[in-house]
Amino acid sequence: MRGILVIFLVFSLVPIGQAYAQSQSGFYYERERGWFWHEPDDELAEEDESVVEEQGISVLLPEDLAPEKRERIPLDVAWLRENIEALQIRALENPSTENVAAFAYAQRLMLDISSRFSTAMMEFMAMEPELDESQRRPTSTLSLNVFKKETAQALTQTIQSLNESAHIWFFYTSDCPYCMQQLPIVREFARRYNLDILAVSLDGGVLRGSETMETVFDIEHRVATMFGLEFTPSLVLAKTVDDVRDSDFTILSQGLITLPDLERITLIAARDMGAITSEQYALTTEVRDINVLRNEDGVLEADADLLENDPGYLAELLRARLREMNSPVGARALGGSR
Repeated sequence: MRGILVIFLVFSLVPIGQAYAQSQSGFYYERERGWFWHEPDDELAEEDESVVEEQGISVLLPEDLAPEKRERIPLDVAWLRENIEALQIRALENPSTENVAAFAYAQRLMLDISSRFSTAMMEFMAMEPELDESQRRPTSTLSLNVFKKETAQALTQTIQSLNESAHIWFFYTSDCPYCMQQLPIVREFARRYNLDILAVSLDGGVLRGSETMETVFDIEHRVATMFGLEFTPSLVLAKTVDDVRDSDFTILSQGLITLPDLERITLIAARDMGAITSEQYALTTEVRDINVLRNEDGVLEADADLLENDPGYLAELLRARLREMNSPVGARALGGSR
């Protein structure tokens, strides 16, 4: 009887131990896992992984999506230059909502970048007098009226000064209808600027209305040939010298020319031949030639090291050059600088 009881206890203890172990892993001991928690099947998990590897499917885990692990690139001008054409082509070939939107917003980004630059540029120009185009020609009515008056005075004085170093010859034939039309303009030019203009008849005749002008005759066309004239009327500017054969001359016109064009061409020719100075000529122009190069031959030079390493060097170099120029909107104070 005692042996039977021992055997019964041994077999009955096994289920009791299993029950105890199961009770330790039950809901009351692991209730934080929740009612629907279950352990994955190891064999199925291994099978799923092998399928993923065979099909080349990439699985993004939450830690892979962290912002610090994903590359970010700036949507700047360089990116737009490289990509906006491709975005446009993609939208043209397949105008889906996504493709059109991508190009449209990329274009908006490009316009906004340009607008930002444009605004900054306008504000900078407004505060930078050396780059203000009114330095070349005033834009305000007040300054423009003064500028025009000074320019007209300089024009009159400069052309009048030609009597001291040069003279103008008017070549014509008495039967040339174009010469008859040119004569009143030549006379007004002479009257307005108190010039002595020499009339040169190529056929021995005299134009009606030119009787008060000093006239010489070049019937054999020796002087006209020396000047290389081919048409009438012709106007020639020549520097005053003792021997006409040594004269420095410039053909102002061959054929009809208006008074404003005659004024402008005469000033250019007089400057080029040295009859007037470049400074005198500059004061007669309607737009001042304010130029960092000052019309010099060659190019402007800069310090290579400063140009590469100092961001403000280039602007200051050119700014200093422009500050040396005379402005039509103000007078430079004695001993001072703008």
